[in-house]
Amino acid sequence: MNGLSSRVPDRARYAGLFSGLLLIAVLSWSRPAAADFTVSVEDIRGSLATIAQWQPLTEYLTRELGEKVTLLPLVTGKAQEVAGGGHVPFMINNPIVTAKVHVQFHSTLVASLIMPWGDQFAGVIFTTPATGIKTVADMHGKSMISHFFASAGGGHFFQRYHLHRQGFEVFRDFGSVKEVPRQDDIVLAVRAGVFDVGMCRTGIIEDLVRKGRARMDDFVVIDKVDDPAYPFVRSTRLYPEWYVAAMPGADAATVARMKAALLRLAPDSATARSAEIKGFEEPLPIEPLVEVLKTLKIPPLDKE
Repeated sequence: MNGLSSRVPDRARYAGLFSGLLLIAVLSWSRPAAADFTVSVEDIRGSLATIAQWQPLTEYLTRELGEKVTLLPLVTGKAQEVAGGGHVPFMINNPIVTAKVHVQFHSTLVASLIMPWGDQFAGVIFTTPATGIKTVADMHGKSMISHFFASAGGGHFFQRYHLHRQGFEVFRDFGSVKEVPRQDDIVLAVRAGVFDVGMCRTGIIEDLVRKGRARMDDFVVIDKVDDPAYPFVRSTRLYPEWYVAAMPGADAATVARMKAALLRLAPDSATARSAEIKGFEEPLPIEPLVEVLKTLKIPPLDKE
């Protein structure tokens, strides 16, 4: 979700564990307790890390709501499938997935996440001084590596939209493109000269610099935004962070109580510290994210 997403393990490593968790959840859905419900969380770091990070939040919600709240980690590609299943009333997803689900299933936006640096993030397009690339025009024919093409905007979509508005099409104008699961690997591969250009979300480069694995002067940021108020280098405009959303059919009274519980979570609480967040706020407008999907013709907005 920040430099956090740079620590994404190999997804294949957790495939068996995820399948088991999903099976358990599906079995439990077939015979739910009257007052129990599930909150899914997008799994970008591996199921074990996701459970460790978010289980305290579900325990907090259980206490606050007086109802058993169960955590279900979901890899990004499963979110829309589960959203349409009618068994998971609440989902915590990256903004692009939230926008897809919101458009397709008419979800209710409950709250936005507040991260230690704020409630917005962006995309970074970067290279190294050795490539000689300084502008978007210089990237024609070059090799590019990014996070999964279906990733949260800052790993791919925000940059793709940014370039599209300048007439540069990622899959047409780069000489080659490569998608990988770990954003650390993107930055390090570009630094090593394996790829000419990289795309990652804000905070990843600074996280590696903090860990001593890179230096800021190793990189050239394309279309760098001069923004002293934002703590990370960026190429694109800022977009909302992750959302909590309620699926159609979720009990309205429970949605209201869930929202109230999230909004009163203290930023210095053990729960917030475990989730590596500062709490929640009223949901930010989803329209900028819908515009990204619509412009790039990403399902379910590919026919408009």
